[in-house]
Amino acid sequence: MEKLYKPSDIAKICNVTTPTIHNWIKKGVLKVVSFPYGRISRANLEAFLKESGMESVKLTDAPVKSAES
Repeated sequence: MEKLYKPSDIAKICNVTTPTIHNWIKKGVLKVVSFPYGRISRANLEAFLKESGMESVKLTDAPVKSAES
């Protein structure tokens, strides 16, 4: 089962606001896998963190939803 993150979860992980995450999604910098709610897969989040130079961010601290939720 693929793990999915809400934009608010990613905002907490990256220490930014939720609107910032929404802007990244709109710009295509952060790819969503579920519409209309904008869920982001762990793989897409890890790729984004690497490309953005935030590899040191720990993902284990974030709340996670399953793809079936």
